Amino acid sequence: MPPGPKQNGGKPNIACNACRKSHVSCERGDLIPDVTASSSDAERPCRRCQSRGLVCEEVESKRRKTQQTSPDAPINYTSAHVMSAPSVSQNVYANPVYQQQHIANIQGVSTVELDEWSLLLGSSPSSGIELTYAPPVTNAQPPSLYVRPLEETKRLQQLIQKRMGSRLTPEVLRLIGRTWETINSRIHGLQQFVTAEQKQQMVSDYKQRLHEHTQALKISPAPSLIWERSLRILYVNPVFKKIVEWNDWPLPTEDFTEFMQMLSPVSVRMMKYNAKMFLDVQCDSITTRIGFRRLNTDDEVFTEGNGVLNVIRDQLGLPELFICQFVPDPPSDELPIAEMEDYRNMVFTKAVETHRNNGTQNVGLLAGYR
Repeated sequence: MPPGPKQNGGKPNIACNACRKSHVSCERGDLIPDVTASSSDAERPCRRCQSRGLVCEEVESKRRKTQQTSPDAPINYTSAHVMSAPSVSQNVYANPVYQQQHIANIQGVSTVELDEWSLLLGSSPSSGIELTYAPPVTNAQPPSLYVRPLEETKRLQQLIQKRMGSRLTPEVLRLIGRTWETINSRIHGLQQFVTAEQKQQMVSDYKQRLHEHTQALKISPAPSLIWERSLRILYVNPVFKKIVEWNDWPLPTEDFTEFMQMLSPVSVRMMKYNAKMFLDVQCDSITTRIGFRRLNTDDEVFTEGNGVLNVIRDQLGLPELFICQFVPDPPSDELPIAEMEDYRNMVFTKAVETHRNNGTQNVGLLAGYR
């Protein structure tokens, strides 16, 4: 045991205020008894204070104050990537039992297959997960938290099968559904922790970003369009309108029908990047071949070229806008093959200069193409 205080005749050393300030002790032997004093101060004044004419008072013992506890202040996240999106191999489900059942089912499926097809559909009709659906964007629901309703999933599946034909096997369709169950479950879980005030702020920020990028694309020489995760088209610039003969078609579109109707078969490969950008928060821009056809026709005649797909993320790191610009291939009868590369470089350079002068980030052909 540690040694106790110094002892004097079996009693602990004490000190009055004056002695304590001088860093000495009033030993009991130095105290002069005062028979007229009460028992509490009978040993005062001490010899030292008496000889020096000092006031000899007991030291008042002070109890240590109890530390006050206060509720923790709310945490304000400012990072643009607070929520790390699930990796392709990480499956997050709202129901743990459902998770155990389906992790076993998805084993053996390659990452390449998941990457290739995961954007094309929403949640599977047979998923068994109860999700809360909302319109693509309202004053209370940001588009990044959108979850596709089951009836829309069925319509989208029919449209894709009609366009792709035998390219979509039953196994691929099941793979699509399982991948989007993962994404939708993650979003559904996140919705429960985002307050109404935060959602309103996310919607306000979304509208501001959409306005900024729309203004930038208006002066872009490259055909450009913007859509959101629901595949609704939000904006097409004048150059793009001429290519697809958009005319007076209303914007934003009501659903995904117009978007899927215009895409060329080679553009379906681009669709995989939408999922890649959701699953990988570090992927914000990719280059790809892309093509579109006239909006009011079923003819398999497309304007194709090299394109850049950019993603704009919200405060949670979730994709809310997809921006695509592409450089159309010149008609073979108008430009010799030797001059085709010069033509593409010219259009690309103009697009870069336009957006650099405009000061807008993550818009345009800023990633380049080759």
